[in-house]
Amino acid sequence: MSTISDVTALIKSREGKNTYTQSDLRTRVFDGYSDCSSLVWKCYEKALGIFIGTWTGEQIERGSLVFRNTDAKKRSLSADDLEKMQEGDLVFWGPSRWDTRHVEYYMGNGELSGHGVGVGPVRKRATEYAHRYQLLEVRRYVPEKEKLCFTEDRM
Repeated sequence: MSTISDVTALIKSREGKNTYTQSDLRTRVFDGYSDCSSLVWKCYEKALGIFIGTWTGEQIERGSLVFRNTDAKKRSLSADDLEKMQEGDLVFWGPSRWDTRHVEYYMGNGELSGHGVGVGPVRKRATEYAHRYQLLEVRRYVPEKEKLCFTEDRM
């Protein structure tokens, strides 16, 4: 049976092991290549069989809205934001919703994991991480407070 915890486990399994890439290698997350969006795309796909989109602009259009930031100067999550979130939520940054540039995976317990340039992904405290772009939205891809279960093992 697969749950959102299996997505989290896959993200954890890649931490510090993947080389950042913007090429066709980004589809080979489990061979050691990824960028921010391919990491979450492939982990959701492998663990739960859910297609969330292949890049940030597509991912921000899927799932359900947890909350949208309206403060153009806000670059990080607050403790109040974390109270609305659950494990598996994706957090998006960019100049605008139509120009999304970065996504991070919410691990739960106040932690994010995501892939920037270099070797990653890297885990960090959610309230301490600030991106150079505006915080845009947090989106959810599994039903709220439910554990998604499948009889087929996708791991």
